[in-house]
Amino acid sequence: MSSAKTQFFDLPDSGGCRMAYRTLNSASSRTPLFLINGLSAVMTDWSPLFESLAATRPVVISDHRAIGESTVTEEWDQELTLESMGLDVLHLASHLGYTTIDLLGFSMGGHITQALLSSPSATVVDGLVSLAGVKIRKAVLSATMTKLPRGDANLNELNAEAEKIPDKKQRNEFITEQMMRLQYHPSALDSNPTLQRKFQSRLREVRQTSRPAWIIGLQFMAIQQADLRKQLHRIPCTVPVLVIHGKRDRMVLWNESEHILTGIQHASRLTTPDEEFAHFWYDYFDIDFWSTSIVNFLDDQTKSKL
Repeated sequence: MSSAKTQFFDLPDSGGCRMAYRTLNSASSRTPLFLINGLSAVMTDWSPLFESLAATRPVVISDHRAIGESTVTEEWDQELTLESMGLDVLHLASHLGYTTIDLLGFSMGGHITQALLSSPSATVVDGLVSLAGVKIRKAVLSATMTKLPRGDANLNELNAEAEKIPDKKQRNEFITEQMMRLQYHPSALDSNPTLQRKFQSRLREVRQTSRPAWIIGLQFMAIQQADLRKQLHRIPCTVPVLVIHGKRDRMVLWNESEHILTGIQHASRLTTPDEEFAHFWYDYFDIDFWSTSIVNFLDDQTKSKL
């Protein structure tokens, strides 16, 4: 876990929303990388990737509205879209003095990243996507989708099992554990002690952090309302895009990433030691593999074709 302290930024929409964020290596002159959370996720979920990536550049993580350490007041109208969550991140970047950034989105965060890159409100400046006064240089889309994704989880069956548990606290803990198990694939958890330890650590973290059901519901509706397939062509080929997706992803099936590669024809898929990893991708393999691969992509000076 990093020693980065949580700081706060009052979002500029007059809704009383206070965004929690953390930064590492802010003194570096390299393009800063902003990591965008997925559904129900909070800043601490990014460890140890956050710390590993920050060895080479400024890295910024944040909590979406009303989850984790971010707060809202009754003045907020609770309107939430993929693009509005993305604009919160861009406003934070501007607040920190950055005019050009890179993005890495995980699951819903990748969906948000695509919404920003393909937004009808965006312009192209010097080959980069510009929105809210901030230019996006490169993007990493991980374990993500273009629309409400297909998964292999039977949530009705899970809820039916949960209803058999009379104690509410035990019932909620059962649901939490089962949902966390869906971030991995069963045979790996059963056979890999290292992965099992990571799973147990993340399960404890989920139980110790604020993830209100009502805001997770709003995030889910934002995903449900957004099918980006028809607008991905707006993303210019001068903005390189890297796709990370495992064939054992149970939350967002592998085929969902094919829609991304079809819609963003200049996007490339990261080659991994093997393709048999699941949704919580950076708990698989060694963290140095992921950080090195992402850094190599971000530092690649190859010019995209205009």
